[in-house]
Amino acid sequence: MSVRRHVTYANIMATVAVVFAMGGSAVAASHYLITSTKEFKPSVLKSLKGNTGPKGPTGATGATGPTGGVGPQGVQGPAGLSALDTLPSGQSESGEFAAGGSFTAAKGFVEEAISFPVRLSANIPASNVVATEVSKPLTECPGPGHAARGFLCLYEVENKFIEPPDAYNGEEAGLEPNGAGRLGADLSWPTTEVNAYVDGTYTVTAP
Repeated sequence: MSVRRHVTYANIMATVAVVFAMGGSAVAASHYLITSTKEFKPSVLKSLKGNTGPKGPTGATGATGPTGGVGPQGVQGPAGLSALDTLPSGQSESGEFAAGGSFTAAKGFVEEAISFPVRLSANIPASNVVATEVSKPLTECPGPGHAARGFLCLYEVENKFIEPPDAYNGEEAGLEPNGAGRLGADLSWPTTEVNAYVDGTYTVTAP
């Protein structure tokens, strides 16, 4: 025997409640709370990255910082040499020279005396006094500021109507060219024409 169910208010409300309950679950299931970028696929993250925007304006210059403290004092260097000292062997010193004049005769001499800033420990023989033009370096005189040990090098920058010079040691008597003394040398250039002149620099290296 079948029992016929009657449609009642309670049955209707129960059915509506079930439908709303299911619909509410469906709505809740369509929303997610993202708590980390790890929940995205890498390809998705890449597609979400926008282009780099234009560079913003440069900010104002900040305030100048305080001045730093004074650093420690450096190591004291070696004492310098005076004219009363002796130039150590192998060390060099340099200076300038110039000589010239007008002559009524072609043959003559132009002369110049040079003094070494620091005295040498020994004389320089005449064979070790070498004159050359700056553009023509030699083995013993490779260029201004340089000279082989025991050599006096005369580097002529300008010369006109002169011949190689003779060097005389003014600390010793004698008429023959005898090189340079411990304090310097007297230089004499023979001339070939009037209005002869010469100038340049010298370097001597202590024997």
